[in-house]
Amino acid sequence: MSPGEAMWLRWRQIDLLNGTITVGKAKTSSDTGRIIPINDDLTRVLAEHRLWFVQAFGKPQPDQCVFPFGSPQPTDPYGPITDFSSGWDKVPWAAGVYC
Repeated sequence: MSPGEAMWLRWRQIDLLNGTITVGKAKTSSDTGRIIPINDDLTRVLAEHRLWFVQAFGKPQPDQCVFPFGSPQPTDPYGPITDFSSGWDKVPWAAGVYC
């Protein structure tokens, strides 16, 4: 999955029950997209993220972004984030690894 596909990811593309994400409709000849299997760890992380989303915005709608726009806190579930770096920069601190 490309960074752009991840930023524009919509809830309709994620199937937690079957452990898949569908992306890249324009990149396949049949315009159906490609199905990416996800492991149990990612399924769990996305399920936890969904719980946060429900608290912030209510039940996810199919056209809402998985990673909503807004800074410093997400405010627009229909707009995608524009950059992963601000969240990614916090990962080492959360993990207790200081670079």
